[in-house]
Amino acid sequence: MKFPIYILVIILITVSSCIKDKPQDTIKPIISLSSFNNVYIINEGPFMTGSGSISLYVPSSNTVCEDFYYQQNSNSLGNIVQSMAKINNEYCICVNNSGKVVFCDENLKKTHEISGLVSPRYIQQVSYQKAYVTDLYANSISVINLLNYSKTSSIPCYGKSEKMLQLYNEVYVTNTDKEYIFIINVINDNIIDSIYVGYNCYGIEIDQNNKLWTLSSGKGAISSGKLSKINPITHQTENSFVFQNNESPNYLCFNKTKDTIYYINTDIYRMNINDSNLPSNYFIQKDSKNFYGLGINPYDYNVYISDPMGFTQKSNIYIYN
Repeated sequence: MKFPIYILVIILITVSSCIKDKPQDTIKPIISLSSFNNVYIINEGPFMTGSGSISLYVPSSNTVCEDFYYQQNSNSLGNIVQSMAKINNEYCICVNNSGKVVFCDENLKKTHEISGLVSPRYIQQVSYQKAYVTDLYANSISVINLLNYSKTSSIPCYGKSEKMLQLYNEVYVTNTDKEYIFIINVINDNIIDSIYVGYNCYGIEIDQNNKLWTLSSGKGAISSGKLSKINPITHQTENSFVFQNNESPNYLCFNKTKDTIYYINTDIYRMNINDSNLPSNYFIQKDSKNFYGLGINPYDYNVYISDPMGFTQKSNIYIYN
């Protein structure tokens, strides 16, 4: 069973939040947190120093509330803010260098915290009371009790585990250190299989036909980047699209109808799930920008792209129709 996110959370990994052509001063609009179309922006923050943040963009009024988490809690999240997911009507935020997962209510007010993790990256709900948390350096995946907010056990998984996706009773785990994605049986929390997808696999999605797609960035001259289509029943790769050696694709996304793939490969590209070749022409050209994060709004199909602006100043979020 898959657990959907009922409110839009676009994860754009940036240094600090702002919307293009908006003033730099913090805007504090009157907002409706119940709006289904609100966009949360995850700002990593400066590496090893300071704190990351979460900003709120309200498309209906075209306003931004910078560092919204701090405004709701009067304290900072920590370093580095990596990801956020909606689970059981709570927001679950993985804070990488601070080694914790922060739980918030629907107003983004902190309710609980699980600390003492090594370097948490992403959280995936696998049942009403259980979730997995991947980790950059722990060589394992943490098993979390969502009812009492505690870590109950670990699943050995060597390398840097990243994004996850659940289908039926299996969770597929990407790993940027290994050439495989790993498959966990959620009943007994054991890794039961692996699938070859190439080095630096970070992106994983599911299409409208319940086929898995992974995107691997490659490893220089050792391994090319690869877009793979996988049958989750047989665990066999049905199709692979290989990139040129000098290309490093990342940030795999799908549209609402799950029939169109988007990814960053310097520029933004898109392709239909039934295409027989990788697209030869870009969809959105970067020009002088540095495309760093990507999100697709499932309600209006707008494309959100972040530019970290050299990691030394406020970032930009560009919105394309």
